Amino acid sequence: MRNLAPMILMVGGSGQLGRRVAHRLLQEGEALRVVSRTPGAVADLVSSGAQFVEGNLLDEGWMDEALEGVSGIVISAQALFPPSRRNAPR
Repeated sequence: MRNLAPMILMVGGSGQLGRRVAHRLLQEGEALRVVSRTPGAVADLVSSGAQFVEGNLLDEGWMDEALEGVSGIVISAQALFPPSRRNAPR
C-alpha cells in the first residue's frame, strides 16, 4: 500500500459520526483509509475514494497493513462489546 500523499486512518468509519467525518475528509481531498470488519459497511466511502482494510479492533492482525504510510488517525469506534451489567454505566 504505497502512497505518496499523507494518509489518514479512520477507525469507526461505518458509524454515524465516523461516516460523516470520513465523507468530510474525502470532500476536502484527504487520502483516507478506513478499517471495518465488513467491506459493505464502508462501501460508500470506498466508492468515494477511501482505501479499505478489513480489521476487527479485538484482533491486531490488520494493524501493520492499515498503519503503513499513515500520518494521522481518527478513532470514532464507540462500542466494542454489547451492553451488559459489567460494562453498563453506573
